[in-house]
Amino acid sequence: MILMITMASPFTYAFIIAAARIKNKKPLPKFLSDRLMGKDKLSVIEMTYPQISKNTI
Repeated sequence: MILMITMASPFTYAFIIAAARIKNKKPLPKFLSDRLMGKDKLSVIEMTYPQISKNTI
């Protein structure tokens, strides 16, 4: 159980940071989007936040 929490913590923080940046319409760094969604999976972000522009991602 402790091992699972330890492994999930970096992804939880990365998700929180990414969600806050997207909501504030700040650019999302490439390494952060790759870590969250997988490499070059920008369509997930576009579907989740339809008001987001290509420049923000």
